[in-house]
Order: sequence, then structure tokens, then C-alpha cells
Amino acid sequence: MGIFAYCLGTKTQDPSYRLNVPTFWREPVMQDIEVTIGDFANVSILNIDMSITENLAQFCKNLAKTWIETLGHYQYSGVQVMRDLSRYHGTAQTAPIVFTAAVDLTGGELFSKRVHQIFGQMNWTISQGPQVALDVQVVNVANELLINWDIRLDALPESWINPLFENYIDLLKKIASSPDIFTQDLQSLSFKFPNQLINKRHSETPLNDLQKAYLLGRTTAFPLGGIAMQEYREYEGILDLEKFKLQLTDMVSHHPSLRTYIDEKKLSQYISDEIVVNLNIIDLINFEKTIANEHLSSFRDQYRQTLFDLNQSPWDVTVFKLSDNQFKIFVRFDAQILDGRAIASLMIELFSAQIPTQTSQDSKPNTITAQNRTNDQKYWQNKLTNNVHIPKLPWCKPLDNIATSLYRRQSLHINCEKFKQLSKLGACKGLFKNSLIMALVLEILSQRTTDQTLAVGIPVLPLYDSAFSNQSTFIVTTWQQATDFVQHAQQLQKNVLESLQHLAFSGVDLSRMLFEKYKSSPVLPIVITNGLSWPSLPESNPIKHIDGLTQTPQVAIDVRFKLQNDGALIFDIDYAQAAISDQFIADFLLQLEKSIEQLLKFGLENVDLKLHFENNQNQINQANIQRDQILKIYLNHLNLQPSDVSHHDMQFSHMGLRPSHLKMITKQINETFEISLTPLQLIHCQNVVAVEKLISTHTTQSIH
Repeated sequence: MGIFAYCLGTKTQDPSYRLNVPTFWREPVMQDIEVTIGDFANVSILNIDMSITENLAQFCKNLAKTWIETLGHYQYSGVQVMRDLSRYHGTAQTAPIVFTAAVDLTGGELFSKRVHQIFGQMNWTISQGPQVALDVQVVNVANELLINWDIRLDALPESWINPLFENYIDLLKKIASSPDIFTQDLQSLSFKFPNQLINKRHSETPLNDLQKAYLLGRTTAFPLGGIAMQEYREYEGILDLEKFKLQLTDMVSHHPSLRTYIDEKKLSQYISDEIVVNLNIIDLINFEKTIANEHLSSFRDQYRQTLFDLNQSPWDVTVFKLSDNQFKIFVRFDAQILDGRAIASLMIELFSAQIPTQTSQDSKPNTITAQNRTNDQKYWQNKLTNNVHIPKLPWCKPLDNIATSLYRRQSLHINCEKFKQLSKLGACKGLFKNSLIMALVLEILSQRTTDQTLAVGIPVLPLYDSAFSNQSTFIVTTWQQATDFVQHAQQLQKNVLESLQHLAFSGVDLSRMLFEKYKSSPVLPIVITNGLSWPSLPESNPIKHIDGLTQTPQVAIDVRFKLQNDGALIFDIDYAQAAISDQFIADFLLQLEKSIEQLLKFGLENVDLKLHFENNQNQINQANIQRDQILKIYLNHLNLQPSDVSHHDMQFSHMGLRPSHLKMITKQINETFEISLTPLQLIHCQNVVAVEKLISTHTTQSIH
């Protein structure tokens, strides 16, 4: 166990970690307990400390002492320990590496001679356990030492685990043949085993303030925590899997960000020389389509919310094989290592083999002097002297009472022609595209507050010519419901441009300043993210981006806008379900769509968005009635109650929809809305919102 623990700790470069060690002691509470058949297994959590290690002999002695102390408290089981650790950290804790030894059994071997006489020699075995990624078993069989590793390859790729196994076996054999190795200095031991795969670090640097804040956000120390700042993307289409593997491996090789590790104990990050490809492949080709979709849906819900284990570089690509050349691809990146624009650029390279421009090996962040920081701090103190408070929206509950939340996404699509017209209107008034869009979002949100004022965070990314990383920060802007929309939008643009000259004091600095001043948290629960400059896959690419989700600690609503590959404008709102209702977000997006139509019809100067608010609200209410009608039809045929559905965009597959239901559902929808849809059209609708759009499109076509 000591030699294994040394090999594992050296491989992962962990100064300390936990090992899951089963015990099978039959406590002598009754006669003949040793020959009693039953389950006497228990689990102990053993602390492995790599820091005070002179040689292997001393390391094993220290481990033995710790192990004996741990066994002395066996009645407080490992399960209870893990439960308490989970409560302490605010997230589910695991002990996925198991070490099981049976080298001192009564009789000396696992099987008696009689077992071998009747059944023959054992030549293959495997075991599996929930939440176990690696189960190491060492046992005497047929006068030999059997070392058996049971591995979950979806958790530990072969490229990572095979060298570790070979290392372990190699070291055992070398110690057996040269016992003096056991007492040699570990430095010389590493030199004697050049083939040992060590996770070599270089370019180690301290984490910046934003990265530290992201680590803190993983806990529930502050409201709306217990999550990681990470981006999830989903793609589907035609893929050459072997070429895809090679491309991803090549990217890991030449992008340091994909070999960047976060050391949460030392609060540092470093780049590893080791090429580890965080790729999982799941074959669903032999499953029926309905069952495959159910598996995908269940996996998606868990995957996009899960925190990365920081023992690996925090990114992952999971590929689902649906047919010989049809695939779904789930991609997830932690913002500890990459910002949104870098992630979008990497996706271009991954799916179209186009090398992004930023591939330099050395990061060159802007130098910030003490004087810059002092001047910028004064700027922000003067700028934010007015009352900046948590926006007074119809929150589900006070934000400081929400420890953690699941996140969802709702989206709005503005076609290319409409966006071009909108951009021209803004350009005539000297407004950039992003300025006009942000002003529109802020105006509509302010109408929904009780005091018509807002303070929001705006992520910004300084221009840099370096390797992909996350050098983003954020600024703060305020908004009060506009009497003159154009003038307000122009002032917003001026304020943002001015704020970009004062980034030496920004991001976490601003959050800390506002918190100390107003004693409320979270101070900036609304964020507006501009992704207009982010690259996207060309329309001709066989792989299509179809979904995504971004979650950020202490952020309740993240309004994100970007361009689709056909030039359309996409609004994605990622929001905390415990903080704001699905209906509020749906209503906001509908009002945003109607407001854009009003701007295109009347122009920026002639439209007063407040005058159309009541009309828009009537349209919103009408849309809600229609959604309720659609939902009621589906619930009726699925034998469900309204309480079984949490939101209008809940996927039908989660409700138990089967193709056999669609004939009757189609019939009732056609009768209710006086249209002529087919089951084939409805089968592509995943939720109520999609059905509503289909009905709207069909109705419009019928009128024309």
C-alpha cells in the first residue's frame, strides 16, 4: 500500500490526499464468527501525507502508523467521514481510489487447494463499485502475488492509468531484486526510474484575485455559491472519430492552457509537461433512440452542473456515438484556465482544424503599477458614490438567503436581417452594436425593478497577444430608466469606454469595495456578457453548436449575446433557478423581442419603450396563456399533473413522452389552434416553447 501510495502521489503531485481502504474484520462478538458467512465490509478513509518523506521505508512506516490510528476509530466509518466532509465543503466529496489487500489470509492464499481442484485456476476477474474510479487489489493466489486493478475508463483514461500501473509494477520488482532501494533517498530513487511518469510542473504562478474568487465560489461561504465558473457547450453532427482524437491530442500538446492545473492548496497554477487528453467516448449505437435520448438527457443534467476535480486540468470533452458517423459532443471548461473568447476559438480549432491566432507559449499580461491602481481606485470610488444596491427585481427569495442553485438557459434568436437593420439605426446615432444591445437590455430590466435603477457587472477582456488563458475582469455600470433612450445609450457607451481605461482596479476589487460599503451580498447579481467578437463555426461545418450553459458564483442572471455563424443575434440568459422564475426570464425575452420590433418600426428617436410596455405586457400575457394551453394538452395525454412540471421549457422526454403519444397530441393541438400540423413536425419539438414557435410560424404562413 505504501509503494502504491507513493507512486500515485508522485503521479498526481498531491502533497496529501485520501485513500479508500476497505476492512473485513469480523469483530469477536459471538462464537465461530470467523466461519460465519455475511458482509462484514467497512470502509476507512486513510490520509496519505507525501510531505515528510525521506525514503520509501520511512514513508511506509509513517503510513503504517497512520493506518493503525485510523483502524482504532473504525466504528466511525468512512461513509460517515465522507458525509461530514461533504457537509463541511458544501459539495459531494468522494474517495474514488480504493486499495484492497489480502496478503495475510488464514491459510496464506485467497483460494484453498480444494477450490482449485473443483473449479480450476482463476484466470480473470473484475469488480465494480459506485463512485470508484480505481480499485487496486493485491492478494496471494497460487503462491504468487496477484495485482489486479479495476478501472473505470470513463473516469481515468488509459493514457493516464497504464503508465501508473507499469510504474507500480516496475518499482515493486526493483525493490524485490534490490532491497537497498527501499532505504535510499527519494531524490536518487526518482533518478533511478527515469521512465516514471511524473507530472512535471513549470511556469508556476500565483492565482489572481478572480481565480481565488472562483475557488471560493465552489463553497457556500457566500450566497449563490457551491458552483464553479464554467462553460458548457453541446454540439452534434458528423465526425471522423479517429481524426478528432488526433486533433484533440495535438491541441493539448501545443496549447498550455489545456495542460494547466490549479493547486487549490497553494493557490497557484502551473503547466504540466504531460499530455493528458480529457476525452471520454460513450457508445450508444446499440440503444434504441428513445433510450439513448433518455441517457443523454440524464447525463447532460449532471454533466453541465458538476464541479471539476482539480487533480486534473479542468476541462473535458465527452463524445456520444449515436451511429457510425453521427455524434453528440459535450464540452466543458472551467474559467480558472480559459475565458469565453478563448473557448470559442478552441472550438473552431477542434471542429474545423483551423489554428487560432493566439498560440504563443508565454503569457504577457499588462503591467499594473501601484500608481495606476491607486488612481483607478479613486476613479471608481467617485463613480460609484451613488447608491448601488442589489437590483429590486421580483426575486424568488432574498438572494443572501440562497446558498446554492441549479442554473438554466433560455434563448432568443434575432435573424440576420433584423440585426443588420438594428445595427444601422445605432450607427446613425454613433452607437456601437454592443452599446445599443446593452442599453436595450438595461432599459427593459430597469422597467421590471421597483425603483427603475440597476447596477450590473460587465465582463471585459483586455487585448493580449499570448497563449489562451483567462485574463478577463469586469467593470460596473449603472442605469436608470430612460426618458431619452438614445441619450442614455450614448452616455452608457461613453461610460463603458471611460471605464476600460481604469482596469487596474476592477473585478474582485470592485465587488469587495461595494460589499464593504453596502454590506450586502451578492453585490452584482446581474451580468451582461458581450460575445459579439467571439468566433463561431461556419455554416458549412458538419458539426453544429446546439446548446450551452454558463454558471457563475454569486451571479443570478447572466445576459449573454453573441453572433451566430449566419449573422443572427443570439441572446442566451443563464440564470439561477432558485433566484428568479422561469416565467420572468421568458417574459423578459419576449419583451426584448417585441421592443426590437418596435425600434425597427419607429426608429430609435421616435420610439418610447415605456409607451409600448403595456402592449408588450399584454402580448406576454397572451403568450403565457398559449403556453399553458399547449402544456395542458401534453399533460393530459401523458397522465401528468401541472405540479409534475417545473417550467415551460422542461423537455418532453423528461415528462415521459413517447412517439406513440404524438398522434393524439397532434390532433388536439390542431383542433385547439385551428391549424394543420403533423406528428413528424411535433416530434422535433423538445419543449412547450418550441411547440409555441412552431404554431406561430405555421399560423403566419397560413395568413400569408
